[in-house]
Order: sequence, then structure tokens, then C-alpha cells
Amino acid sequence: EALAGEAPVTFAEGEAVLGNFKGMGDWDEAVVVGVKPGGLYVLDYTDEGLIEEDVPASRIMRQGGAGAADVAEALAGEAPVTFAEGEAVLGNFKGMGDWDEAVVVGVKPGGLYVLDYTDEGLIEEDVPASRIMRQGGAGAADVAEALAGE
Repeated sequence: EALAGEAPVTFAEGEAVLGNFKGMGDWDEAVVVGVKPGGLYVLDYTDEGLIEEDVPASRIMRQGGAGAADVAEALAGEAPVTFAEGEAVLGNFKGMGDWDEAVVVGVKPGGLYVLDYTDEGLIEEDVPASRIMRQGGAGAADVAEALAGE
């Protein structure tokens, strides 16, 4: 989603992204293989062997995306991204590349978290912040570009 007064997020053919296949809530690694009129894209989910047509930008995010607030804090020299117990997030289960909806159910010392992947019925312990992102987060490059244009 674009910041106020900024152009909407766009993606280029050949770009590696995360796609929310059919809007089902699971964010999987994909490659943009087509750019269509009206801000729609064609994604190739290479690990799954699936192609999805007419995907809106709202169901695509850059890999390693962070929320705008997180990037703004980082640029200002603030503390690293942290998550709170009860927060709805996307987690990369066991670092396998699939970003699934989860809830932070525990905060542990050393910047580690306990995630509950409610749709899958799985709990994952000792998850580093690098494998967690806020839902609907914009990519860091998008936010940095928007802040540079102010």
C-alpha cells in the first residue's frame, strides 16, 4: 500500500516477491512473470509449480518486507524491529520460505519469539525477528524511496 501522497507500489517482470496465492493468507515465494494493465500481475510460484493470473499489488510484497513504521525507525537510528505478544504477523516457518499468518504467543530473551500458526495448528519456538514480518508490510526499498521523496 502506498504512503499518503506517493505512487502505488509496483513490481517489475523478473522480480522475486512473496505472493498471497488466491488471497488465502499464505505468502509464498514467487517471481513476477508478467505485468498487465490495471496494476495486475502474473506470478509464478516456482516451488509449487503454479501460475496465478490477474494478481493485484495488494496481494504481493517484496521479500523481507517490513512495515513503514519499522523502516522509518531504522532510518532514524532507533531500536531493531520487535513484536508484541498477541500481535498478528507473518512467520517464515522453519525458514522454509512460506510466509504464513501467525500470532506471537511468547516473547523470549535474545530477540526470539514463539509463534502460533493457527491455520496449520503449529507452534514454533525460538523464532528470530528476521523470520517475522508485520502483515501487509511494505518493502523496505519502497518506504526508503518514499521517505527520500519527501
